[in-house]
Amino acid sequence: YFLNVSIQIWAENWKPENLPTRRSDEIGQMGRVFVDMKEELFQHQNHLEDMVNKRTMELNASLAEVKKLKEGQDGDYFLTSLLIKPLKGIFSKSETINISILERQMKEFTFRNKKSEIGGDITLTDNIHLMGKKYTVFVNADAMGKSIQGAGGSLVLGTVFKSILTRTQKQKYMQERHPERWLKECFQEIHNVFISFDGHMLISAIMGLVDEETGTLYYINAEHPWPVLFRDGKASFLDTTFSLRKIGFTEMHSDEVIIKVFAMRPGDVIIMGSDGRDDLLLSQKDENRIINDDENLFLEHVTNGNGNLTEILKSSIQIGEFTDDLSLLRI
Repeated sequence: YFLNVSIQIWAENWKPENLPTRRSDEIGQMGRVFVDMKEELFQHQNHLEDMVNKRTMELNASLAEVKKLKEGQDGDYFLTSLLIKPLKGIFSKSETINISILERQMKEFTFRNKKSEIGGDITLTDNIHLMGKKYTVFVNADAMGKSIQGAGGSLVLGTVFKSILTRTQKQKYMQERHPERWLKECFQEIHNVFISFDGHMLISAIMGLVDEETGTLYYINAEHPWPVLFRDGKASFLDTTFSLRKIGFTEMHSDEVIIKVFAMRPGDVIIMGSDGRDDLLLSQKDENRIINDDENLFLEHVTNGNGNLTEILKSSIQIGEFTDDLSLLRI
């Protein structure tokens, strides 16, 4: 009882001068132990505060460095997106052909309160005249790599393709070509540029042109997903063979370039898109992810969406989540 009362008194009077440290009995020893414990706790507490303050300063410095690096990275993304922007989109005008584009890049970012996105998909349409006839020219492509790497490929493709279109629109000798020859020369020029990267930058693409008077479609498929024909409410693949490897593949020869021709009817819809249209995350349990590997599933989405790009997107989202850049071209 006496010991308990003593401990209670010391607890209530937690000052060293109030403890009986000068006594030579057990109570004095206990008093000295309490004093030593208090000093050790006090030193430990100060040491912990110093450690916490030091660690906090280190974390703040690391966070500031990360923010600085991210701002620089987002700045590079933003600049690249600005360079690509004028190279893609709908520049064609026609009374007989309707064009629409849907594009969603996976990499989204914010730079100085401006939201944007960047990726390897690029789609472009324009008009040219060949042999006195007007054509709608198009390209839908998907560059190898994610974010900045893919954007670099689409930037190169867009620049070269736009340069060819500009030359064709302004120089008479470029217009004195049949569509098949023009398309083959266009493909070869782009391919030669990508070969210079020695296989480090590949790109799948469908490029072609449509005769606005007859509806004849000329196109080249370089390992891109098969184009889809939507006719009379039904969707089917226009062609199920790959004629070429990806653009930039070093072992491809000019003799392998095959121009495919298809006669469109009034009301026909041709839909082309990158492989993001098929790469849907169907389900995920822990680390096990189930990605769609059935290309025929896209035909169902086209039918469900009645050939409309927005509705096709809605139909796709209902069954899965996109895991790659997505671009769709509707002609």
